[in-house]
Amino acid sequence: MGRPFLYICALVLFSSAFFVVPRGSAASTPEVAVAVPSRILPPPPSGGNPPPGPFPLDAPFGANVRVSETTTSGNQNEITVAVQPNGRLHMAWNDYRAPNPDYRCGYSYSTDGGQTWSANQLFHAAGFDADGDPVLFTDSLNNVYLVCLPFDRAGSSQIVIYKSTDGGVTWGPYTTVSDTPSGFADKPWATAVGTTLFVCYTNFVGGGDDLRFTSSTDGGTTWAPTRVLDSNGQGCTFASNTAGTLYLAWSRGGANWAWRSTDLGGNWSAAVRIGLAPWTDAPDERANPFPSMAAFGSNVYVVWGANDGMGTWDVRFARSLDGGATWGGLKIVNAPDQFNRQFMPAVSVDALGTVHVVWYDNRTGLMAIRYAASSDAGTTWFPSLRVTDTEWNTAFFIGDYIQMLVDPSGHVCVGWTDHRSGENEAYFASSSAIGPPALARIDVTPPSATTDADTPVTFTANGFDQYEQPYASAPTWAATGGGIAGGMYTPSLTGDWQVWANESGFSGSANVHVTPGALTRIDVTPPSVTITADDVQQYTATGYDAHDNVRPIAPAWGVSDGGISGGGLFTPRHVGTWSVYANDSGIVGSTTVTVTPGILASIVVSPPSPTITADQFQQFNAVGYDAKGNVLGISPTWAASGGAVDAFGFYSPSIAGTWSVYANDSGVSGSALVTVLPGTLRTIDVTPKNVTVAADLTVQYTARGYDAKGNEVPITPTWTVSPNAGAIDAAGLYTPARVGTWTVTATDGAVSGWTAVTVQAGPLARIDVAPSPITITADQILPLTATGYDMRGNVVPIAPTWAATCGTVDASGVYTPGPARLCVAYANQSGISGAAQITVTAGRLTRIDVTPPTSTITADQFVDYTATGYDAKGNTVPISPTWSAAMGTIDAGGHYTPSQVGTWQVTATAGSISGTATVTVTVGIIFSVEVTPSPVTITADDTKQFQAVGKDRAGNPVPFSGFAWSVDNGTIVAGLFTPYRVGDWTVTATALSEFPGTAHVTVTPGKVARVVITPPSAHLAEGGVASFSASAFDAKGNSVPTARFSWRAEGGVGDVDGSGRFTATHGGQGQVVVTATGGGGSASASASLLVDAPAGVSSGLVLGLIALVAAIAFAVLMLILRRRRKKDAPPPP
Repeated sequence: MGRPFLYICALVLFSSAFFVVPRGSAASTPEVAVAVPSRILPPPPSGGNPPPGPFPLDAPFGANVRVSETTTSGNQNEITVAVQPNGRLHMAWNDYRAPNPDYRCGYSYSTDGGQTWSANQLFHAAGFDADGDPVLFTDSLNNVYLVCLPFDRAGSSQIVIYKSTDGGVTWGPYTTVSDTPSGFADKPWATAVGTTLFVCYTNFVGGGDDLRFTSSTDGGTTWAPTRVLDSNGQGCTFASNTAGTLYLAWSRGGANWAWRSTDLGGNWSAAVRIGLAPWTDAPDERANPFPSMAAFGSNVYVVWGANDGMGTWDVRFARSLDGGATWGGLKIVNAPDQFNRQFMPAVSVDALGTVHVVWYDNRTGLMAIRYAASSDAGTTWFPSLRVTDTEWNTAFFIGDYIQMLVDPSGHVCVGWTDHRSGENEAYFASSSAIGPPALARIDVTPPSATTDADTPVTFTANGFDQYEQPYASAPTWAATGGGIAGGMYTPSLTGDWQVWANESGFSGSANVHVTPGALTRIDVTPPSVTITADDVQQYTATGYDAHDNVRPIAPAWGVSDGGISGGGLFTPRHVGTWSVYANDSGIVGSTTVTVTPGILASIVVSPPSPTITADQFQQFNAVGYDAKGNVLGISPTWAASGGAVDAFGFYSPSIAGTWSVYANDSGVSGSALVTVLPGTLRTIDVTPKNVTVAADLTVQYTARGYDAKGNEVPITPTWTVSPNAGAIDAAGLYTPARVGTWTVTATDGAVSGWTAVTVQAGPLARIDVAPSPITITADQILPLTATGYDMRGNVVPIAPTWAATCGTVDASGVYTPGPARLCVAYANQSGISGAAQITVTAGRLTRIDVTPPTSTITADQFVDYTATGYDAKGNTVPISPTWSAAMGTIDAGGHYTPSQVGTWQVTATAGSISGTATVTVTVGIIFSVEVTPSPVTITADDTKQFQAVGKDRAGNPVPFSGFAWSVDNGTIVAGLFTPYRVGDWTVTATALSEFPGTAHVTVTPGKVARVVITPPSAHLAEGGVASFSASAFDAKGNSVPTARFSWRAEGGVGDVDGSGRFTATHGGQGQVVVTATGGGGSASASASLLVDAPAGVSSGLVLGLIALVAAIAFAVLMLILRRRRKKDAPPPP
C-alpha cells in the first residue's frame, strides 16, 4: 500500500491524541460530551480574497463543474440532486438571477455523469413573489419529481410538485401538496418508495410550528390530507430501505428526532431521540443543525451540524442498527480535523453499505467541500478528502442544505453552493470510486465479434478496481441470442446480441454479430395446399441452419407432375397429389400439392356421328373435361336440332336428315351429328282420290310410300282394281269397264293404299235403287245401286247424287249408316230420284279406345286404364276386354303395374279387336340393394371385392354410388373386404341409410403363419416322459385345424414321436421343435428341455470303482494264499 498508506495511518494516530470523543462500537452511549483542546486557529485571509491557488484536487473526485449558467449575474444556493437508474443526473437550486425580481427554482440535468449539463430551467408558480427550497427525487417508474416552495414576502406559501416522465426534458404543470390554510409552509423534503410519494414540511402558525406529512399513490396527481407528526421543530428529512420501511427525522429542542413507518406512512412509531444537536448561530454564516438521513437494510444513519465546545461547529454522526428503534454510535465525522467550522452535512449509503458524508469546511479559513466515508457502518472513517478543487471566501447565505448521493455505478455525486466567482453558484463533482480496492469495472474482450450460428466464440472478462488497476474477477456469464459458459459463447439465433460478465453488481459486455450457419433444412411453403388444374401456386423456399436461423438460398425447383418455374411458380397438369421440391446445396425441402379438376372447359358427346333410321333410338353420353384434359363430373342439359333428346341423352328421331345433338353445362357445349334415314314402310298414299270417269276414259294413278314418322319411302307398287271394274297397268294407268264405283289399290309388300273410281253411264230416265228393303248393321256399309234407265228401260250409266234420311250415301252410292234406325236412301240425278229402305241395327265391334292413351310413370307407380268399344260408326258397343301389357302386369280391371324401364304398349282386346295405349316407365327410387358375389368363400389371407347395385321396386337398376359398407367381422372399404376371423359373415351395402343389401361370405383359415407349443418348457429326469401339443394359426390368429405337424428333438437328450410325446434318455439341455404346415404356409416353434441324470450317479460310480478294486485285491490275495497252501501241504497219499 506504500508510503501514502503509512502517512494516513500516522495521521490517524496523531489526530487521535487530540480527539477525546471515543471511537467506540455501535453499542456505545448515544450521547457523548465533546471536548476539544484549545488550539490556535489559523488567521483568516486578509482582504476577503482567496489564498493563492488553485489547490490540488484530492483523488478520487473529478473536476468541479459549474451547473448554473454564467451568462447572467445572481446567486444560486440550497442544492438538491437526484439520479435515475440509468445514471441520468438531476440538480435543482434556489436561483436569484437577473432580470428576475426574486428567487426561482432552478434546474438542469446531465446525461454524461455530470461532465456537461442541460440549459437551466426556472420554475415559478404564478401569483407568488418567489420560489425556493427545491427537492429532487425519482420513483421506481423512472419519473423525476421537483418539489418547490412558492411564497410571498408578506408571509404566505404553499408546497407544490412538478413531474417529468422524460428525464427532465419536459415537465407537467405543478400540483399543490400542502393543505394548510393558514401559516407559512417551509423546508419541505420528499422521497419515494416504489411509486408512493412522500412529502414532509414545517408549517409555522400561531407562534409555533408543526411537522406535517402527506403521501400520494397516483404519481403526485392527488395527495392525502396532511397529518401533524410533531411540533416546534424544523428541517425534516426522509430515508427508506429496500424493504419499504420509511424513516423521518427533524431537529427539535436542541436534539434530532426520528420516526419509523412500516406501512408506507399509514402509522408511525413514537419519536426516538437520535442525538443532541446543540447549536449557536454565527453572525457571518447562516447554518443550522438540521439532520440528513440514509438507510441500508436495518441500519439507519443520520448526520448533522452541532457545536463542538470550542465556539464553532462539527459534523456529528449517529446510527441505528435495529431499524430506528434505538440510536447510538455517536461520532465526529470530521475528527481529528476540527479546526474552524464543519457544517451543513449530507449523508448517503451505496449498494455495498458504505456510508458517505460531505459537508462545508473552512478549516483553512476559506470555504471548501470535504468528504469522508465508512465501510463499517460508521465505526471508523477514512480520512476526509477535499471535493472542491479550490477554496473561497464564504458568503453569509449559501442555503440551508447541500445534497450528496451515490449513483448506480458507485460514483459519489455532490452538489453544493460555490462562491469562488464572487457570486454563489451551483456546482457539481463526482468521484470515480471510494474506499479500498474493490471491483469497479469489468471489461469483456473482444468487445465485438462476428461468427456464424455454428461456430462458438470465446470471450474473456477482466476486472478493474476504482483506481483502474486489474482486479481478480470470477464473473458469471449471461448472453442473448445463444448460451455462454466459462466465456465460451455458443450462438443459436442470428442477429446482433450481447454477452455479459457479471459480478458483485458490476457488468461488462461485448457485442456479437451472428450470421446464419450451414444450411440444414429447407421449408417449402405453403404446405399441403389444394388447387384446381386451372390455378397456379407460388411456392417459397426458406432455408434454415441447425438452429432454425433463416439462411438465404437460391433453390432449384422440381415437381413430380406439372411444371414449376425457377421462381417457384407451380403450374398443374394432371389431377392428383404431387410433390414439390426445393433443392440447394444437397438439402431438399418438399411439400405436397393436391390438384383437383379445374372448371369445365369442354364436353365430348359420344358417339360422335351415328346413323340410325327414323324407327330407331340412340343413347348419347357426355363427358366433361377441364382445360388440362382432366375428367369432370357433369349433369348436362340435352337439346337436338331435329328429333328429341331426353335428360339422360336418349335421342328419339323424327324427320330424316342430319341433325345436331347438344350437351350443355355451365355455358359449355359439346355436340354430335346424327344421321336419320327413313324407316320401314308404314303407309301408301294413292292419288288422285275418288275420281269419276266415263267408261270410255282412263285415269293415271300415282302411289307414294311413307314410314311411321311421315318420311317418304321409295316404293315399287303393284297395282290392282276391283274385279270386273276394268284394268290397271304396272304404271298405275286405269282403264274402266262396267259402270260403277270401284277400288284402285297400290301394294308394296304387306302395305297397301287405295282410292275409289266411279264409272258413269248414259242419260237417265228412271232410277232403281237396290237392294231395298234391307237390314244392315251400323258398322257395315251398304253399296246401293242406282240403275238408270232411259225411258226405254235401257240401263244408262248415271252418277246420281245420293241422300239419306239418316246415315250418309257417298257419290258412288255406298251407304254408310249412322244411328241405328229405319233410313231411306235416295239416288237423284237430273230431277230423277230412286229410293231404298234400309233398317240399321248396331254393328260389330270395330274399335276400342284405351284411356289414358299415353302416360309416363316411374317403376314405383301404376296406371288404371279403361276401354270403350265402338262400332265403325261410333256407336257404343258393350265389351268385356282382355287386358295385356308388353312389359309389366295388368289385371282384369285395367290396373297396370310396371316392371322394366322403357316405353311399352297396354292392350285391351275384345274378340279380334284391340285398343292400345303407350306407357313410358322411368327408373323409380331405390327400393332394394343387390350385393354380389354371394355366397362366396375366401381364406383369411385373401381380400374380396364386392359390388352393390341399387334397384327400384320393380328391380330396375338405379344409378347410385354412395353405398355405406359394413361387415360384422373384418373391414370393408368401398366394397373391398379384408377378413379377420374365420366364420360365416354378412357384408352389407346400405343406400340412403335405409335400403340395405347383403352378401354372405365364408372365411376359412389362411395358410399357417404361427405355431404355439405347450408346455413351453419341460424339466424331467432320465426315463421321464413329457407330452407336448401344438396349435397352428394363420396370420390373423385363426386356428388352422388342417395343419400337419412334424416333431423332432434336438440336443441329444431324448426322442419325440409323431404325437409330441417326448422320452428323456440322457441328462442335459435340449429342445423339442414342432413344424406346422398347411394352406401353403409353415411355421415352427420350440419348447426348452432340461433332463436330469439319475440321482447319485457320480457317487455310485466312485463306490463301484472302489468295490471293483477291492474285489480284485481280494481275488489276488486269495490266489496267493491258495498257492502257499499248496506249497506247504504234504504230498497226497
